[in-house]
Amino acid sequence: MHTKESLMNDLKKMGLTGTEAIMVHSSMKSIGEVEGGADTVVDAFMEFFKDGLFMTPTHTWAQMSREYDTFNPATEPACVGIIPNVFRKREGVVRSLHATHSIAAYGKEAEEFIRGEENATSPCPPGGCWDRLREINAKILLLGVTHGRNTYIHSVDEVMNIPDRLTDEPTLMHIVMPDGSLKDVQMYRHFNKATGTGYFSEQ
Repeated sequence: MHTKESLMNDLKKMGLTGTEAIMVHSSMKSIGEVEGGADTVVDAFMEFFKDGLFMTPTHTWAQMSREYDTFNPATEPACVGIIPNVFRKREGVVRSLHATHSIAAYGKEAEEFIRGEENATSPCPPGGCWDRLREINAKILLLGVTHGRNTYIHSVDEVMNIPDRLTDEPTLMHIVMPDGSLKDVQMYRHFNKATGTGYFSEQ
């Protein structure tokens, strides 16, 4: 059975120092049995990277739509697993204000890193959080998942302006801002060329 200490030791064995900026995509089930469950996994990451920048996706593309169009970062669950949902509620963790592709961050300059995402009009725009991973030389850890869940690939698509990745028309959404006001945003969606439809999934 894994413990917080054994998980932190596994991170050390990977050559990590705890001072890195790291984005973790995860599957709790793939880790195996952990004493204390997902809380222990989050404890291990937060303690290990206390001098770095620890991040997870807290995406909401699965539920956001023309009908369900208001994103409240304080309460909206992430659609990408239990670890991000435990992490986003922790003290000291901040969440970006992106309507569909938010991230949660903890550690060095976390608030600065997520700033301005309420102005994004596509999932991973140039200059946004996902693009900034490149700028800060962040590492990406795929914990029990494949590159099919690596959101950074979508950032590359957008930075390189790859065609047929986004819908032609945006969807109107609303973001609950820290002061309680609503900000309107026209959000372009990922585009499924095979079906000719827009969707929010990571496929």
